[in-house]
Amino acid sequence: MTGKQQKTLIAAATIVMAAAGVIWFTLRETSEPKYQGKSFTFWIMCVQNERRSSAERAQARCAIETLGTNNLRLLLKWLHEPEPEYREPGNRFLDVVFAKLGILRTSLAIDTDFRMSHPATALRVLSDFPVVSRLALPHLTNMFATGDIDAKQLAAYLLGRSTEEAIPSIIPFLSSKKPTNRALTAYVLGEIGKGPELVIPKLNVLLKDPIPMCRMSGVAALLKLNAAPEPLLPIVIQGFHGKDKEISAMLVHMHTNMASLAVSPLIEMITAATNREDRQFLYSTLRDIDQNAAEEIAQRIPELQSPREVSNSNDPGDSPIEAPERQ
Repeated sequence: MTGKQQKTLIAAATIVMAAAGVIWFTLRETSEPKYQGKSFTFWIMCVQNERRSSAERAQARCAIETLGTNNLRLLLKWLHEPEPEYREPGNRFLDVVFAKLGILRTSLAIDTDFRMSHPATALRVLSDFPVVSRLALPHLTNMFATGDIDAKQLAAYLLGRSTEEAIPSIIPFLSSKKPTNRALTAYVLGEIGKGPELVIPKLNVLLKDPIPMCRMSGVAALLKLNAAPEPLLPIVIQGFHGKDKEISAMLVHMHTNMASLAVSPLIEMITAATNREDRQFLYSTLRDIDQNAAEEIAQRIPELQSPREVSNSNDPGDSPIEAPERQ
């Protein structure tokens, strides 16, 4: 192909794609719902923009709530759409055209305004605007009950961000035969954080669940609901002895009283530990919640100390640690 032919093809492709781009943007603009002529993306950006006045942001919230309630079915459809590729279709098409011509396209592109994808828009509206998510509770509950693991996790996230009205419909899943359902239900109830009189007795059942994941999820939810930590401590400590030590460490940090209760058991486990990595992990957890107790046990078990701590314990002076000489 001669240079002249290439230039002709490039010019033709550019004109065609420019026209296609105009048509595509026009169709997209008319297919999406508007409030005062502006799309979801515009109003969501207004809510997030701290430079906007409180009145402008309040108006944006009203716009999103109106758009969301009037177009709920469309939002739920968007929620299940796959996330699109980052590049706009026009740019992707031109990439293919220019690749076939053997030309690396570096600068020519169809400029587009930023627009949130449909799934991202639906997720933002349903997670941040309870007026809308309240209307979606039946759909989200059904999605939680019948969807695959990805759908369950997405539904659990949105239900956890919803209102107290979701509690009656989600509590029955605590008795599900599927451990994933029981664990995710506890997560939802903890995230909602309401109705402790109803929820705490139901969650207590999970403390005797045969699946560690479910027991840990129950403990986390109960701590978020400010339940008494004393009955939960044995489950947290038990987790340090198995594969759930990272979760146990997280739970220790979730509640001040839980942290205080865990100090003595952690010291006992550090003293009794025979595995160096397990002992160091327990020591790190203890140090995060009680520095004084950690320093005290480190004096008795030097291997727990960092090089600086060892140097300071052997030398009462303030001399810095010397770097090892290069060989």
